[in-house]
Amino acid sequence: MLSRVLVAIALSAALVSGAAIALLRTEYVGTNLCGYAIATIEEASAAKVRVDRCTVDPTRGQLVIDGLTVGDPGGRLEVRAARVFVQVIVRPLLQRVRLERLEIDHAEVKLALDQSGPARPRGAADHQCLPDALDRFELGRVQVRKASLTLISGGRELLVPRVDAQVHGKDDALQVSLRTAGGSVRAGQANVAITSLHADAKVDLRGRGKLELTEADLRLADASALVRGTLADLCQPKVEGSATVHLDDLGALSQELIPGKLAGVGGSLAADVTFALARGKPRASGELRLRGGTIEGFLPGDLSARFDLTPARLSVGNFELPVGRGGVTGSIELALTHDLPLSAELQIRDLELQELLRRLTQPHAWVLLRTSGHISLKGSASPFNLGGNANLEIPDFAVLDRAYDARKGAPQRMFEMARTRLTTGISLDPSRIALPGALLDVDGSRVAVDGALHFDLSRGLDLAATSDSITLAALRGHVGALTWDGTVVGLKGHVFGPYGSPRIEGGASIRDFRMLDLSLGNISGDARLEDFRLALTNLEGKKGQTEFGGRVLLDFNRPQTPMTAHLEVPKGRVHDIVDLLVVAVPALRTIGDKANVDGSITAVLDAQGPASRPDGEARVSFADVNVFGQHFPEGEARATLDGNEPRLRIEDLTLRRGKGTVTLAGDFGPEYRLEMDAQSHGLTLQDVDLAKAARMQGPFESSAHIRGVASHPLVEAKASFADAKADKAPVGDGQFALSLDGDAMRWEGQVGPHRVAGRATIEEGNVPYTATLGVRFADLSELFQTFLPDAELRGGALEADVAVSGDLLHVAESEGRVQIARLAVERQEMTIENDGPGELVFGPEGIDVKRLAVRAPYTSATLVGRAAYGALDLRLVASVDGRLLQGLFADLEHAAGTCLVQASVGGTFAAPLVLGNLHIESGEMRLRG
Repeated sequence: MLSRVLVAIALSAALVSGAAIALLRTEYVGTNLCGYAIATIEEASAAKVRVDRCTVDPTRGQLVIDGLTVGDPGGRLEVRAARVFVQVIVRPLLQRVRLERLEIDHAEVKLALDQSGPARPRGAADHQCLPDALDRFELGRVQVRKASLTLISGGRELLVPRVDAQVHGKDDALQVSLRTAGGSVRAGQANVAITSLHADAKVDLRGRGKLELTEADLRLADASALVRGTLADLCQPKVEGSATVHLDDLGALSQELIPGKLAGVGGSLAADVTFALARGKPRASGELRLRGGTIEGFLPGDLSARFDLTPARLSVGNFELPVGRGGVTGSIELALTHDLPLSAELQIRDLELQELLRRLTQPHAWVLLRTSGHISLKGSASPFNLGGNANLEIPDFAVLDRAYDARKGAPQRMFEMARTRLTTGISLDPSRIALPGALLDVDGSRVAVDGALHFDLSRGLDLAATSDSITLAALRGHVGALTWDGTVVGLKGHVFGPYGSPRIEGGASIRDFRMLDLSLGNISGDARLEDFRLALTNLEGKKGQTEFGGRVLLDFNRPQTPMTAHLEVPKGRVHDIVDLLVVAVPALRTIGDKANVDGSITAVLDAQGPASRPDGEARVSFADVNVFGQHFPEGEARATLDGNEPRLRIEDLTLRRGKGTVTLAGDFGPEYRLEMDAQSHGLTLQDVDLAKAARMQGPFESSAHIRGVASHPLVEAKASFADAKADKAPVGDGQFALSLDGDAMRWEGQVGPHRVAGRATIEEGNVPYTATLGVRFADLSELFQTFLPDAELRGGALEADVAVSGDLLHVAESEGRVQIARLAVERQEMTIENDGPGELVFGPEGIDVKRLAVRAPYTSATLVGRAAYGALDLRLVASVDGRLLQGLFADLEHAAGTCLVQASVGGTFAAPLVLGNLHIESGEMRLRG
């Protein structure tokens, strides 16, 4: 409308000026020329026109209007101009009129677009192209000085308080310059201040016309736009252009555009756009760059993307959304048809879930997750429904004990997974993301997952997981401060509830389960995690022959993870308990062989306190206990654990045998220190199984003091007896002492004249040792009468030294050497004794007789050879006096002469086989009777 008014003013001025020149001497035309101008303006504006003064200089072709007013206040159009100056040059030969000068000063233009304008003439086209009159019209210089503009439409208003415009015409080409200062745009509560607009353009009104916008620079308080382009064919417009837009403060702009509607808006946006319009079909493309974006607590952060918009589709390609140290890149395609088909291809690189949740109004997450991979989606945007698949690598996943960005104290990883690969289908709608057929490959262990992640934070997630087998090593070998190992079989789990406090329910069995260096065997049970409180119920386990069960409660929501536990062992073996504890207490490996230490056991254990250092109490009953060959029919123990120090106190451990007992009491800890004492009470040698074969009798006393630390124990043990007898044979007094210094063990003992000493080293899986034994029997008569009453041996003597070595855990496989210094046996009136030193070597394979020679009056014999695995391979050379035979065989009344023997002895001890030669010289024998 404004352009129509300006053109009407210019045309009327040109017509008036032209007429004035042509009809210069016509009094009527000169008198009414201003009236024609006013009528022309009224016809063009359909509004009443008033002027304060109108003057014409026909000779110069000039018209001056002072105090021009168009329209009435409150009408559709209201124009006030202080002065309008027009100069026209008529070119009769060319049949053209040139508007040499048009000056408008202090114009105030108000236009109400929501009011109806003048009726369009009947038969007019729906659009108006350039009028033919423009072909006979030239425009020179136009100046609009200190004008103002107000446009009103509905509740919207554009106010520009200062407008300056210049038009310079040359032939049919125009140079247009527009400058504004200040202003605002208001729509409802929105109010945007305009700083300035500087625009320069070239206009060609020939033919269908052309507009070339050289540059338009729009400045707002927090934004700017720079536009360039061309408009060709004003009848059927074809537009091509580009724009650079900068929105420097999205927060301030949001308050200006939609005040109070959005909170926490921030960041800046820049866009480079190219656009075109041809045949009514628009097209635009360009690049968007968002920096530091925030809205309603959401933190999109930085985003860059290229877009291409046509009437048929919107393509967003090469977009990049940084998230933490990684981000998301990809492309999105939206078809602008009925159901808005949508497809997306997303590449994820080192995306950090905790950073993503922070941007999605869930800050301070208690989880760490980093992932890379590809997501493909297809579906419709209206209604919103997408489906597709995802393949993601998750090299790092952990659940923390506090927010990942907590200021006080570094967060500890409560639960972790090794490198994981996720393959899953995706179904996305406005309420959730469903994951049908999801499969997790956790370091080779597979877990099937099915369920959904809801956008409603109160609903959270709802996922079910199953697995035939997953190793706890794939879960980084710990849960909180508890280390664990083993293989989970038959896993069934359900994770559901709000993201801030999800619940977990399920059950599983674990093979070869280890926790806190405790080897627990196979275990099964149910688990429930709610509000970060884990309840393990219906626990059942088996370690070797030992069965146990109970329950455990862990509170991960509180510092140090408080726990309560109750475990029962209704039936078990001591060896299984030793094997359970041997890693935690390495010193127990010396009794790791159940042939050395074992027995039946029942126990009840209660514990509470921090999971890594709980307080506890255990009550144990024993039956049929074996300790290195020493048996105890029964016993009991009570122990307490002070987790704060930590200290394990054995209040009392008692093993009973007959009327005697062995007791142990003391502390283990803190700092793995040992302070325990053991003592026997009321035991006799008859109660000592090692002395049973010797029929030992007499009181027996023993004690032990255990000090040091678990990795380097110090043990001093003593045992003694007095006036002992082997049945009826006196043995005398005996004393034994054993010491352990870390891995080094020493012992020594004396029983009468006999001595024993040795040393050993405790190593992984074995205890190598060496020992010496000195045997000194000056008189064997009482021992012969006690243990060989039918042998008719009157007496004898034995002096020998034994050196032996092997493994204390496998004593039967030891090997050694026996040096016999003296051997004498008296039978009837004859004495048989060794003829020089004797030597025997023994080992797991048997005995090797290196040399054994004996003699008697007129008799000698030498024996060498082997007795391996029960088989005999000996060589005997002997010269026997016949009188010796008379002493050996009761049926011989008289024997004389000499028997020479050379023989080999084979077979076994139970059935010896003698082959050889027997030569008798001067022999004489007479049987009794």
